[in-house]
Amino acid sequence: MRKGSLFLVLLLSFAPMLHAEETPANANAVEPALEPSAELNARLATIEAQSAKSQLAKLQQENQQLRQLLQQQEEQSLFPKLTEQQQWFAIGGGVGALAFMFGVLVARGRRRSQWLN
Repeated sequence: MRKGSLFLVLLLSFAPMLHAEETPANANAVEPALEPSAELNARLATIEAQSAKSQLAKLQQENQQLRQLLQQQEEQSLFPKLTEQQQWFAIGGGVGALAFMFGVLVARGRRRSQWLN
């Protein structure tokens, strides 16, 4: 056998023992990494909660400002809002006007003598 192949056989025979020794050492290194991860997750959750609270407060403040602006614009408008009763009155008047115009257009071609008979 060659010298290189003998070395390769010895290396391959000792490889499982080297790998078996490294496994417990790596397992101990993984456990401490989990603890900071849990701690980081807890910190992340608290930061997200604080961020959500601050965003909610900002949105509520913006909503209040927009409501005040809307109220000011409504007060300054030239045409005040109609009440529900006034709206129905306007709708009824519009329907009556349309019915009258439709009646005039339909009766335009007929003679009055038909009604006098």
